[in-house]
Amino acid sequence: LAGELQEAQQELQDRRVIDKAKYRLVRDMRMTEGEAYHQLRRMAMERNMKLVELARLLVERGTTK
Repeated sequence: LAGELQEAQQELQDRRVIDKAKYRLVRDMRMTEGEAYHQLRRMAMERNMKLVELARLLVERGTTK
């Protein structure tokens, strides 16, 4: 049960990071939420990265421009 809780908490944390990266694209690049999500997915695939890894890089870097 503790393992399931930890997994759920990690998934929630990952979702928050992805949302932060998505909203930076919305704000900085003037995209819709859907466009931003697809752009993140495309960028992750092109770089052979997991979506959450790319999102973390964008959030840590602090800018999408």
